[in-house]
Amino acid sequence: MCQELAGMCVSPHVRFCETDEAISQRPASILRDFQPDFAEHIAALHAQHLRAGIPRWDRPGTNYNGGYGVERWAQRTCDSLSVTDVGLNVIEASTGAMATAL
Repeated sequence: MCQELAGMCVSPHVRFCETDEAISQRPASILRDFQPDFAEHIAALHAQHLRAGIPRWDRPGTNYNGGYGVERWAQRTCDSLSVTDVGLNVIEASTGAMATAL
C-alpha cells in the first residue's frame, strides 16, 4: 500500500528512494518542503534502528537497498502517511509469475 501512496505524490516528491545528494540538488522551492537537517535526522534514526537490530538496516550503502536508504524511504513514507487520509482501500491486481498470468 505504501508504494501505491507514493505514486499519489507530485513529482519530484514521489521519489522516496532518491539519495540525500540528489535531494540536496533540488531547487529551493522543493527543499523548503524538507527539514533543513533531514540528512542528520535520518542518520540518527538509522543508527538507532541499527542498534535495535531491525532487519535490513545492517545492509551497506546509502542507496535504496542499503540500510540507510531503507531508513530514508521509511521516514519519507511515514511523513506521507501522516498527512494522507486514505481510509480503507482495496487494490485489485493480476499476479504474474515469470511473465505468465496465473
